[in-house]
Amino acid sequence: MADWFLTGVVKCAECGEKIWFSPEGYIVCSCRNFERQKIGAASLESALIENINQKLLNDDGFIERLTSATNAALGPAGKMSKKDVAQSIINQFESIFSSNNSANKRKLTLTFIKSASLLRDNILEIEFNQI
Repeated sequence: MADWFLTGVVKCAECGEKIWFSPEGYIVCSCRNFERQKIGAASLESALIENINQKLLNDDGFIERLTSATNAALGPAGKMSKKDVAQSIINQFESIFSSNNSANKRKLTLTFIKSASLLRDNILEIEFNQI
């Protein structure tokens, strides 16, 4: 049995209710769309993590702002390159998302996404926060 970090985070686009996952990873939704049972919690979580990584690592403005803030915080010793900062982000994401701590995964996810909806054809639609 597992505690899925997307429980209560993703909404069903059909009924508007939050989607919950059984401990075994099955989708539980109030609209009882049986097509939803073809996709499990592990697949949705993997897709969301991949989307967060792709969105952030391809956002030059985000990496630039983070590099400037990091170098400012480091003071005179702050000479990290954008590449170094991007690699640090990747390492931190991998550390959190590969752990068994669902609470930390949920917190990190909610930092980056404004909303996530599972559409009719089991397509995950994500709206990101402005960071």
